Amino acid sequence: MNNLDVLLIQPSCIRRGQHLHIVTSLGLFYLANSLKQQEYNTLILHQSFEKLHSQNDIRELLSFYNPKLVGISLNWFVHSYESIKLAENIKKVSNVKIVLGGFTSTYFAEEILNSFPFIDFVIKGDGFIPLLKLTEAIKSKHNFSKIPNLVYKNNGKIINNETKFFIEDYNSFP
Repeated sequence: MNNLDVLLIQPSCIRRGQHLHIVTSLGLFYLANSLKQQEYNTLILHQSFEKLHSQNDIRELLSFYNPKLVGISLNWFVHSYESIKLAENIKKVSNVKIVLGGFTSTYFAEEILNSFPFIDFVIKGDGFIPLLKLTEAIKSKHNFSKIPNLVYKNNGKIINNETKFFIEDYNSFP
């Protein structure tokens, strides 16, 4: 059994039983690389690719990798249904923390947290530093109040931390 710190998932986009496209948000690669540089054990999983090439279901994958945090890309609106459904299915079989990130989740952060209690966090805007700080907080059991760009619930109340981390030069990332 592996002990992942973070499992990043690109959700499927399936309509009428067909996988529409197998594309991964470039941001997931940047996020994974940033986490790995800080020595966090991280893996990217593409849900459509996994479904096409493996018989493993999400329960088996979570059991095998045992992540502390699952990050689900909700960058493109077309993935909304699959991202939310994936988060719900993960929470049904695991108590792992779930964070959504990307353009669509940024715009609908508070609505997502109000509507879907199985989602623990949303990172608004650029997620490189916020995801790193969230991973650190989960691992060390610290609070989330100082993590920029993070939206989460605390005792039923939505907390919207200041959005202050923006990447000005994407070429500065390896």
